Amino acid sequence: MSRASIITAVGSNELGGRIKSDQVEIATKANPFSEKGFKDHAVLDQMSESLKRLKKDCVDLFYLHFPDRSVPIEETLKDVNLLYKEGKFKSFGLSNYSAWEVEEIYYLCKINNYPLPLVYQGRYNSLSRRHFWKKPLFDALETVKVALDHVYGPGKVSLPEASIRWMYHHSILDGAHGDAVIIGASSIKHLEENIKSTKHGPLHEYVVKSFEEAWNQCKADCPSYYQFN
Repeated sequence: MSRASIITAVGSNELGGRIKSDQVEIATKANPFSEKGFKDHAVLDQMSESLKRLKKDCVDLFYLHFPDRSVPIEETLKDVNLLYKEGKFKSFGLSNYSAWEVEEIYYLCKINNYPLPLVYQGRYNSLSRRHFWKKPLFDALETVKVALDHVYGPGKVSLPEASIRWMYHHSILDGAHGDAVIIGASSIKHLEENIKSTKHGPLHEYVVKSFEEAWNQCKADCPSYYQFN
């Protein structure tokens, strides 16, 4: 279960406080979108607030959600290391950092004997393989919807379900290499539906081909795997 304060002010935070820690692995994130960014040990403050809301002393995974390029990364990593030494998290992860930033962070952690980043969360799905709101992306969605209705019948398989099944069965992700899919949700009902979708098998070949056609329609407008240049 992943919790980020920019996604919801309460939501997964307080839900996490009601879940037994032996039932799930819990992740939390520090983000630079508060007034202080990552300045003045804000990473420490965000972790304290997260643990308070989650009613936990420690989380399984702690991410830096986005880069704060106004703060030297060395300073941020010192705070991350302090949290690790205090036993506030077990594993360190990065989200929305570019490949060269990940390489730099890994090197700095290595030479300073800090916890190494072991998990990376980036943008990758059936139609964003590298914000939507551009016409080619909506055209691409319509391409897939037409194929779904043709194969399974109108409304039988939703776009979210098809996208999840594509991620699990037809994408380049490989569990043998440690790849995983993060399931998002805006409600418990939505979460239950998405989890159910992960249990369904591969898509019909016609639908898989429609995803490839859709990708070719919209790939010029897709953003990078990290969200900030």
